[in-house]
Amino acid sequence: MLNPILNLKNLEENMIIVEGGIMEIQKVRIELTDFMICRFPVSQQLWLELIGDISSQPSGTNPGMPVVNVSWSDIHSKFFPAIRTKFQGLSWCLPTEAQWEYAARGGRYPLRNFIYAGSDEIDEVSWYEGNSFQELYQPGF
Repeated sequence: MLNPILNLKNLEENMIIVEGGIMEIQKVRIELTDFMICRFPVSQQLWLELIGDISSQPSGTNPGMPVVNVSWSDIHSKFFPAIRTKFQGLSWCLPTEAQWEYAARGGRYPLRNFIYAGSDEIDEVSWYEGNSFQELYQPGF
């Protein structure tokens, strides 16, 4: 399935619950409670709908591409206040490193011990310098 252009209309349906559990990172056991995470990166379209400005984006990009060139401060001072106004009652935050890794590994129910999150074949699950042709994003990843 190709990634949808993440926007205000489809954001909630692309949020998934990750059941908490215990994971080990460098021989340290971490217990995680349930949390929500989005299936896809924040798109330029979603950023535009919430913030009203994508002037920080490189020229020649499109609404389906992930937002880039935003700082931690931009996310906390602009994005989260705007999204909390639209979706009241939900808690919005960046995932911690442990939450992100746990979700990437398959959470409580990993299918396999993959080398990469979701596969042993990096080109199937990753957009990186070796296969990107210097593009920022490949729809479908």
